[in-house]
Amino acid sequence: MVKILRPEFRAPPHSTDEAGILRSIKDADIPHARLIAASPDGTVMVKEFIEGAGAGELLTRGFTDLNKEGWAELAAKLVRAGVTADLAPGNLVWQHWRARWTIVDAGAVAPARPGAVLDQLMTRAASDAGIEPGAFLSGVRGRLGPDSPEWAKTLEDLESSPRHAAALAALAASDRARPAGPKVSFGPAAAAAFPDRKVSSAEAAKGLGYDPLTARPRRLLHQDDPGKLNTKIMAVEPTGKTPVVVKTAEWRIIRNELAMRRVVRRFFGRYFDAPSAAGVERGDDSYLVMEYKPGRPDHYANSLSGEQRAALAVLAHAFGLSDMNPGNLLFPANGKPVLLDFEQAFSRSRPVAGRIPDEGIALEMPWVSRFDYNRVEDYQPAVREWRRVFASGKTREALREDFLAAGFTAEEASRMIETVGRNTLDLDWAVQNDVDFANRFAQRRSRR
Repeated sequence: MVKILRPEFRAPPHSTDEAGILRSIKDADIPHARLIAASPDGTVMVKEFIEGAGAGELLTRGFTDLNKEGWAELAAKLVRAGVTADLAPGNLVWQHWRARWTIVDAGAVAPARPGAVLDQLMTRAASDAGIEPGAFLSGVRGRLGPDSPEWAKTLEDLESSPRHAAALAALAASDRARPAGPKVSFGPAAAAAFPDRKVSSAEAAKGLGYDPLTARPRRLLHQDDPGKLNTKIMAVEPTGKTPVVVKTAEWRIIRNELAMRRVVRRFFGRYFDAPSAAGVERGDDSYLVMEYKPGRPDHYANSLSGEQRAALAVLAHAFGLSDMNPGNLLFPANGKPVLLDFEQAFSRSRPVAGRIPDEGIALEMPWVSRFDYNRVEDYQPAVREWRRVFASGKTREALREDFLAAGFTAEEASRMIETVGRNTLDLDWAVQNDVDFANRFAQRRSRR
């Protein structure tokens, strides 16, 4: 898209450095038509072409659930960035394949309080299109976090504006009608059979009383999983000896496994179990020796309690667990659910809005229900408590100890703790997106 400023718009009071504004927000989390090129004086600009239906058309037609979620998503992004923009219906386009509202002309982006955003989005036209004000504010609050400075500023602006009194009253009524979310307390499990740390091959064999790489009989596990190309998992069951499971993989995977098992046992042990293990570094043939924990997947039923769901959401997002497929959460006949397979841990876990409506994705998010309506407020006490725990210097030292014991260097441990901290800041937003996504499937079932 090429934009040429007419002469009358090149001088005050109309003039703005639109090209400069676009350059300043190019890395910001504000969906807009991005600048591709501009003339030296900024009067001729080449911008990204935004394809989709305009807000004016969709406001008349009525919003879908995705449109409504995107409305709150856009508001929260602008509030978090501390800016406003021209949010008139003619300047917003719904990008269907990215499931987001995008600002076509971002030249009016400027620092502002939250009220400048909400006044433009909480309109009669939006209400007529299906934006229920109380639910909209709940979605904004869920993303920003009820304890965040951004939500505090938002509340100040709402409370000072008579036009938003009804919306605030609707939010308050919804809050009063909802029971308090489950209380989650982070703490350790009992001592484990294996140390969850890096050991030598001789130490591993001595602790077991046999060499786990050569002992017989042994059988291959996960033969039905064609995706297991980078690991090999064997059940080793020598007669009269303690049976174990041996996982062979590159050292990067093995040390992730060790570190996460320590984290689960130290902070989430009241709600989950994980097979304790010892790891041996041998390059691409490194291996993990772990307890055998019986159990079965139960992803077709609501098998987790409210406390377990909230704790698992914190664990998955704060520690960047990007693979929680149904086979990685087992339910034994007795005892706590068992967590397995932590090879894809400690990544940056960014909130994800507008996922493809595939229920297979929801299967890898066992902390939300695909059967019952999820409420983000049920997760907020756990998020608040984890932030309190993580803020402690003792917690960070404990994590450093765990990462070093698993084989990470001191520099790597520092980076990992920093990543956990960034993920922790985004917990509210990430969980709100998860809840919105899972509720689509719960709502479909309720309509049948």
